[in-house]
Amino acid sequence: METCLPDLNVITIQPFVNDGELEDEDLARLLSASRRGWRSVKIMGHFYFGERSWEALSRHTSTLENFRMLNVYLQENTALKPFLTSFPRLRSLATNGARGLLNSIGAKEWIHQDPLSGSLTPWLCDYSLRKLSIKILGIPRPDVTHDHYGRMIQRLVYERLSRFVNLEELRLGSYAICFAEEYRRDSV
Repeated sequence: METCLPDLNVITIQPFVNDGELEDEDLARLLSASRRGWRSVKIMGHFYFGERSWEALSRHTSTLENFRMLNVYLQENTALKPFLTSFPRLRSLATNGARGLLNSIGAKEWIHQDPLSGSLTPWLCDYSLRKLSIKILGIPRPDVTHDHYGRMIQRLVYERLSRFVNLEELRLGSYAICFAEEYRRDSV
């Protein structure tokens, strides 16, 4: 693709019906195939996104604006926080899995505090992000636990959300319902 299609900057990776799962190195090869950098990447299907895939995608930090990952298995030690902290032009991020698959971020990882000051660390996409669909796990429910720590975690999770000053669309939780609704609208 690099030599035949040098201006290619949008890619959708989706398996054919009944195809097997794509391994990390195969996905990494596809993500490395843009000469000028990906502007939009959409990965849908049963793929393994691991260290090699992340390394290939991270070469496009200066160009990536839209990233959508549905039904993709994140390999162990692969986190979602780098997507938010490494892409200054990121406008849209959707990482929730359908059918019980979770591409999620833990509340403590989402908060991402500076260890010295205790304040939230700025992310490169704080001003560029317009659409966000993500599942944040481990947010305590202070109404159930009645503790100060739970209130603090919950407050910091929402404080992080408020830093996305240009956010126009927010979907928290399971994306399966949103995806099914979007599919029905598109097919009518």
